[in-house]
Amino acid sequence: MSEKRAASGTSANLLELRGLKKHFPIGSAIPLIQKRKTVKAVDGVDLTIARGETLAIVGESGSGKTTLGRVALGLQKPTAGEVWFDGVRLTDRSAEEQRKLRRKMQIVFQDPFGSLNPRLPIGDQIEEGLVAHAMGTPSERKDRMHSALELVGLPAEYAVRYPHEFSGGQRQRIGIARALALDPEFVVLDEPVSALDVSIQSQVLNLLADLRTKQGLTYMFISHNLDVVGYFADRVAVMYLGKVVESGPVDHVFTKPQHPYTIALLSAVPKIEAHDTADRLILEGEIPSPISPPSGCRFRTRCWLREQLGNPERCATEEPALAASPRDLDVAVACHFPLEDGAAATTKAGRTAAAASSKAKSKA
Repeated sequence: MSEKRAASGTSANLLELRGLKKHFPIGSAIPLIQKRKTVKAVDGVDLTIARGETLAIVGESGSGKTTLGRVALGLQKPTAGEVWFDGVRLTDRSAEEQRKLRRKMQIVFQDPFGSLNPRLPIGDQIEEGLVAHAMGTPSERKDRMHSALELVGLPAEYAVRYPHEFSGGQRQRIGIARALALDPEFVVLDEPVSALDVSIQSQVLNLLADLRTKQGLTYMFISHNLDVVGYFADRVAVMYLGKVVESGPVDHVFTKPQHPYTIALLSAVPKIEAHDTADRLILEGEIPSPISPPSGCRFRTRCWLREQLGNPERCATEEPALAASPRDLDVAVACHFPLEDGAAATTKAGRTAAAASSKAKSKA
């Protein structure tokens, strides 16, 4: 396996998503019987990931995180928008050209059990991608497979074993080895540690961090665990109902969140101190259906801040654009009433004070 690669492209950003949408039609295909509905899983996302960077995608289940990752990789065709990889617009390329580029873009799946074929030795499964892309001779592919195993801390002789002979952490290492065997530049990590024991999670995360440095990798890290995101990622994008509502450097977004949804996510992180549970912000209701999202701000139906502001009409009629915050130009936020001191709003008293401050400013 190669050591850290030099930047080969001309763009500082390895991946760019522009106005990306992914809609899934459902219901009757005969309009006369029933109007066909559409699930708006991803509905207008603009994101960039710089070379060597780890961008985390966070949000509740159903917010569109996994779909975004799959569309970025080309595993699913976008309904609208553009995906640019290494300065190349993927939708402009032929199927053969896209296939060659896809070798540089890999994924590590959430489930280390379901993502492996129980009937094949793990060595054969790691080699499958090399065979599909006609990389090297059989002997060279075998050597590359052994190197990939050793890269993730597994002996080469394990190649003849079957998935059931490994623990959950070892299976996830095999999944990582399968992705790295093709020598990619960009890897989507779809909840790579959520199915593992806590003691094993840190080992896999440290392995991924070391590989990013050694191999010059760029990650899109999809996760529910904000503590893990704070440790592992450089930047974070918070998604809600198919849209990004806040993005920026992790230390900025997590220490001074401005969107009420981001504040709710941070407030919900479990804490050891018993008295903190009284301050926890619990969002009421379920995330709305992506078939018929709310008008205006999509978060308004569950927004604690809008309620304390007296339910301003603007939230229901005008969709907030994701724009740079005047308080922190490194952070983009999609909210009509972004908070100045979101960290204080993770407590009950802080939310009341923050809402009063926002109300006063909205009237000024």
